[in-house]
Amino acid sequence: MLNFNIIFNFFLSKLIPAISFFLLLQQLYYHLNTSQFEIYSMVFSYSIMISSLISGWICQSNLRFNTSRSKSNINLNSIIINILSLSLFLSVLIYFFLGNDNVISIALALSVAINRIVITYFQSILLSAKVLLIESVRSILIIIYSLYLMIGDADVISMWEPILILVAANFVPSLIVYCFYVSINKLNFVSIYNFKINILKYVRYGIPMSVWLIISTSYPYAEKKLLISLSSVEIADYFALSDFINRGAGMIFIPLLMFMHPKLMHKYEDGKHVFFPFLYKSVALFVFIGLVGCLTIYFISPYILGYIFNGMNLDVIEAAFLIFLIPVLWQLSFLSHKFLEARGRTVILACLILFCMSLSCIMMYFFIPIYGFYGSVSSQVIALTLYILLSLFLSKKESNEYCSSC
Repeated sequence: MLNFNIIFNFFLSKLIPAISFFLLLQQLYYHLNTSQFEIYSMVFSYSIMISSLISGWICQSNLRFNTSRSKSNINLNSIIINILSLSLFLSVLIYFFLGNDNVISIALALSVAINRIVITYFQSILLSAKVLLIESVRSILIIIYSLYLMIGDADVISMWEPILILVAANFVPSLIVYCFYVSINKLNFVSIYNFKINILKYVRYGIPMSVWLIISTSYPYAEKKLLISLSSVEIADYFALSDFINRGAGMIFIPLLMFMHPKLMHKYEDGKHVFFPFLYKSVALFVFIGLVGCLTIYFISPYILGYIFNGMNLDVIEAAFLIFLIPVLWQLSFLSHKFLEARGRTVILACLILFCMSLSCIMMYFFIPIYGFYGSVSSQVIALTLYILLSLFLSKKESNEYCSSC
């Protein structure tokens, strides 16, 4: 049964950051020149990819195993957060004292990793109010900076300035809320109680899922690299609109997925008679929302997006409903493999996403020089649809074994 209070908190935890990032993206679109904006977009995508490499294994394992308030689980999370926080602190020091620009992208990746670990820990035990608190404070910091850009006198800023703001916004509220939760519940922050057994379980399950996350989050980075190198026209507008639409789609789908994932893991333990009906209803809901969203964007994008991004290429704006298909299919891919994920078939999932995304990159290599960003969009739609169909097919085969053991 859906708990609408929890879902509403998760929705707000995506709505508020989405608004803050929309505002920030709009200001950066005007304050950074074309080359700076493209580099900023690349650095941001690169940092997301690295954060998945760092934290993907523990985030995915939290969502799978941390469905109760286990002392060993929080101690494992605490030790990893301590290590990443120290690394982040050293990265920032290196940036300020040695002036190394490259290290700040590592700092951004570390801050995103810490934020994701804390968020998935609270999500796994459905403490949606904690998630909302962290994301609200993070968003307020970003909004304050965006308003500073809006009313300030500077026409052009350093692209590293917003990245430093994002580092602080990701790190500070996440660490404070997590430490307060640990202290108020009288949990030992650095205990290694049952550490060895727990980390082996997390690693065995989490590493293949981390590979899945690395591939899926590195894909936007690969797409941008291919577009920059192969496209004959300026694609900064496509980057801006794609980021904008991804944030908007995430605001719609991710709150539902944040609620559904722990529920699906619980229902898997309860048996096929509750798992599959809930899964099928979830997929049907996502398909319905996706279709409504595509139709809505098709009719309103020339008016709304043209106002938000004044001067943006009309060809890019008219393709907004097609671009929206990409995050819809990504969210459906997350749902379509839940049965295999619950069964622990994470290596299969990693191989499957590698195959489909490799196929997409090959198609983009041939399509982008001819069709531009349309070639990129169509390649992703084909690859993600293939992933969803293969996941459902393999789940059907796997369900025979599952059902025989129920």
